[in-house]
Amino acid sequence: MLLVTRAPLRLVLSGEGSLGAHYLERQDSALIMATIGYHTYSLITPGPTKGIRVISSDHGEAFELLSCESCEIDAALGVAKAAICYLNLCDGITVSLASQMPPHVGLGSPNAVATAVIKGLAFWSGLDLGAAEVADLAGNIETPQGSLGVNKEDTYAIALGGLNLVRKTRNRINVEPFALPASTEAELEANLMLFLSPDLGGASNSKELATDELQANDASHKLQQINTAIQTALERGDLKEYGELLHRARLINPSTRLAPTTPLERGYRLARSLGAWGGVISPDEENTGTLMLVCPPQAQGEVSQALMQMGLVHRPIPLIHEGVELFQTLPWPTAQTWQDLYVNRQENVKLR
Repeated sequence: MLLVTRAPLRLVLSGEGSLGAHYLERQDSALIMATIGYHTYSLITPGPTKGIRVISSDHGEAFELLSCESCEIDAALGVAKAAICYLNLCDGITVSLASQMPPHVGLGSPNAVATAVIKGLAFWSGLDLGAAEVADLAGNIETPQGSLGVNKEDTYAIALGGLNLVRKTRNRINVEPFALPASTEAELEANLMLFLSPDLGGASNSKELATDELQANDASHKLQQINTAIQTALERGDLKEYGELLHRARLINPSTRLAPTTPLERGYRLARSLGAWGGVISPDEENTGTLMLVCPPQAQGEVSQALMQMGLVHRPIPLIHEGVELFQTLPWPTAQTWQDLYVNRQENVKLR
C-alpha cells in the first residue's frame, strides 16, 4: 500500500524581489508566482503499530512521533511534524520525504513540504481535499514565531500551480491566474536563468538594511509602482523591460541586496556586466539561496560559464502548470467533508 503526493517548488517573478520581504510582512501585497518543474515528494506507507515515523532524505534525519502532545516543532523536520500534529494523526504510518532541490535555496521548499504532506495525510485519512483547501490548511501550520518558513501566499501558489497573481489583503488570500499567451510564456521561460549558491561554510548572507524610516516609506511607494509596471511588462511580453524593472527595484531598495562579497551578489553584478537585464536574489537563512536572472538567450552561454566558474550551480527553469498532485496504488474510500472525517475518526470508523 503506497500513497505518493508531490508539490512543485515556486519562483517569485515579482513582489518579493522588488518590494522586499520586510515590506510584504507588514503590508498588503501582490506577487506573481510561477511553479517550476522541481518537486517535493511525500511517500506514505503503513508504519509502526502506534505513532508516525518520518524520514527525510534531504536532511538525513528520521524521527518517530508517538503523541502530538509531545511534538516539538524545532528541528529540520519541523514542517512535517507541524502538519502531522495539525491533523492530529498518530495511527501507524511512515512518511518519507524527498526533494529534487536542496531544502534551503529560497524556492519555497517548506511550503512545498507542507502542501505535499497535508494532501497525502488527509487523503490517507479518507478526505480528498481540493487544491485551495490543501493550501489553506498547509498555510495554517506555521508557528506563532514564524519559525517554519510557511506562508499562505506560497502554499496557494504551490497547490494551485501555474502562473498566478497572489494578493494578500488583511490576512486574506486571493489568487487569480496570471494568464499569458503560450508564445509569451515560452519566451519568458527561455529568458530565465536560475543559479544556486555554493555552500558558504557558515559565512554570512546578511542583507544591507535601510536605516531611515522615511526613506524606506518613500522607497515602498516607488516599489509599488515598479511592481505594477512589472505586471504590465510581463503581460506585454516585454522581457527586457521586465528585467530592467527588477534591477531598478534593487537599486531603490537596499534590503533586497546582500553583502557585496557574497557569491550571489557578486554573481548578479557579473551577470549584469555580461548582458543580463536584471534579476532577483532569494537568500535563505541557511546561508544559501538562488539567483534568478532575466537574460537574453544570446548572452546566456557566457553568463552561465562565468557564474559557474565562481562556484554557482546553474539549473534550467521549466515552468509548469501543475500544482499539488496525488498518486495512489489502491483506491481509498473518502469522506465528503472535513467534518465527516472528524466524526468518522471519533467513531473509530476506518475509511481505508
